[in-house]
Amino acid sequence: MALTVEDKLTIHETLTQLYLELDGHRPDGFASFFTADGVFHAYGEFKGPAAIAGFIKEHIRKGNEDHARHLLTNFDVREVEGSTVIRGYVTKIKLEPAPITIIAYAGLQARVTKDGGKWRISRLELSITNSPA
Repeated sequence: MALTVEDKLTIHETLTQLYLELDGHRPDGFASFFTADGVFHAYGEFKGPAAIAGFIKEHIRKGNEDHARHLLTNFDVREVEGSTVIRGYVTKIKLEPAPITIIAYAGLQARVTKDGGKWRISRLELSITNSPA
């Protein structure tokens, strides 16, 4: 099945909304974008929405998302070996205290699938560094 422009735009929006949930400190909202057996791979591997939400909740509790925002760029969506894959970059910035600083950078790769008429993430992997270099 060839991806349509609408499919690609909807997949972009799915990733954008995912990170809006993280920036809003809503772990369950973040996890809701994954399939029932979806995997989030960053700082370990978390499988299923409950495990993903639990990790995000603890990550927020530790202060790792205080005053943070995530900027998503350079999305590329394509079919790879029978799967729909989106690649791009995530830059994490800290708004306070001034000045705004880049605190992390990651390569993003996700496999997405149509699930119940919506695009959902079956696997999201982040290759995180502490600088954009």
